[in-house]
Amino acid sequence: MKVISYLFCVIFSFAFVSCSSVQTKELQREALFKVALEVNLKRQKKTWPRETTPPYAAEGYIFQGSRSGIFAAFNQKGKEVWRFNVPQGFEAPPLYYQNKVYVGANDGFFYCLHAHSGRVVWKYQTEYSILSEPIINNHSIYFLNSQDELYALDLESGKWQWHYKRDFKKDRMTIHGSSTPLVSHNSLYVGFSDGYFVSLNSATGALNWIKKLVEGGRFQDIDSQPVFQGDRVYILTYEGSLYALSSHNGKVLWKKSIQGGRGFTLQGDVLYVSTLQGELKAFSSGEGQELWSWKVKNGSLTAPVVIDKTVLVGGEKSGLHAVNIKTGKEVWAYKLTFGLSARPFALHDKIYIFSNGSKLSVLSKK
Repeated sequence: MKVISYLFCVIFSFAFVSCSSVQTKELQREALFKVALEVNLKRQKKTWPRETTPPYAAEGYIFQGSRSGIFAAFNQKGKEVWRFNVPQGFEAPPLYYQNKVYVGANDGFFYCLHAHSGRVVWKYQTEYSILSEPIINNHSIYFLNSQDELYALDLESGKWQWHYKRDFKKDRMTIHGSSTPLVSHNSLYVGFSDGYFVSLNSATGALNWIKKLVEGGRFQDIDSQPVFQGDRVYILTYEGSLYALSSHNGKVLWKKSIQGGRGFTLQGDVLYVSTLQGELKAFSSGEGQELWSWKVKNGSLTAPVVIDKTVLVGGEKSGLHAVNIKTGKEVWAYKLTFGLSARPFALHDKIYIFSNGSKLSVLSKK
């Protein structure tokens, strides 16, 4: 997508409770955007929640969960279609599949909701908060809870199929987050908070191989989502190591050290990696050669998302940034007063963001 294609974007802002006008001073470059609609979540005095749940758009709906306890569906005009409440809140990314929405909550339940009504189709109790993004493969859905328990459930009924558990030590300091599983060629790959990266049989949960990637240190968490290419699987650790592993046996093919891993994605033969220090880096997937690096002025970054010829990344103290995938130069930015902790979501010609302060925005090409 050429830079000019982002001009005259339309911003739609939706929220769950009340409407309020926000001044256009939030726009870093007013010429790039036009504010069409703004609706804000009811504000708490001096409290602006750090929202980590990204939006999900499908079939004309926008699905959004919040730490405030609301999970809601909106149409593309910003009208709320339904809402589902869990007092403990939502921090896990949702997933849409065949007229159903799947999402974990902080009450320990994993929910299957009807996409058109919000009705609970089934739910499964794990007893601990769920921060992991679910994935679907064949007739199963997989996710982790916050105690390093990986579950495989029947997609239609929610019945237990198998689960795999690491020895979670409650006295060990861990990062608030969970890895998202990856399934490829009947194998499931996932990281855990004890520094282990595991490959399992996706149908039975039987162990294929296990690899210790983080030794010692204050935090050993592996909270990112693996990506797969050819016979390689890539994974990023919280302490800041990017690995290329053999998918067959976990052998380390190469390793790159960065300062604090936040998230990464693969596009073509390039890995785009964001850090807690506010850096966005590009590495070749073949040998791990660093291609370019860009840094935001303040704060850390969200996991990156690629749309056309730009890498989208959120800044916790700035807003949304678009960086050219070839040059590493910033193309445009949308400033948000309270920053962005949840990764952006891109679909077709629209970009969806859920900022701190509980505001959902849609950027659309004109």
